[in-house]
Amino acid sequence: MADNLRIKDLIKPAAILVREKPFDSIDDLFGAIAALAIAAHSPLSNTGQSDPSADQLQAALINRAKEFPIGARSGILLPHACMASLDKFIGVFIRLRKRQTIGAKDTRDAVVMQVDLIFALLGPMDTRRSDLRHIACVARKFANRELRQDIRSSKSNKEIFQLLAN
Repeated sequence: MADNLRIKDLIKPAAILVREKPFDSIDDLFGAIAALAIAAHSPLSNTGQSDPSADQLQAALINRAKEFPIGARSGILLPHACMASLDKFIGVFIRLRKRQTIGAKDTRDAVVMQVDLIFALLGPMDTRRSDLRHIACVARKFANRELRQDIRSSKSNKEIFQLLAN
């Protein structure tokens, strides 16, 4: 159950990206999240259904951001989306070398955010309550100021994974 959830249950070292270059837009960010999710977590479903494409994952993230705010706090962004073709929760983490202004002009809140830590959560469609518990778990993890500082100063994906997994 999500109450016993650990971040290491959601993410793999291959699902972590340290990026030098800023994203052109929030759509560009969501596209990178989708591509990283597919590269790191395939197969995304064990039910025999075909995996969603990167375009489908990106569209799900965009649509969810339009419905629900994805506001950033302390430089952290937690986008999330649910899809019927997923049967498990997966995570993707991106650390930007420098904080970037990401305008969420396409979202309901029309906010501009300064972010450098992005943890995206993708999960099954029929588990909204579990979805919220997973998001809360990730948010609690990132509420730790020391952890955020350690991630920001880390030198490698492996080091970031170890910080997230502990």
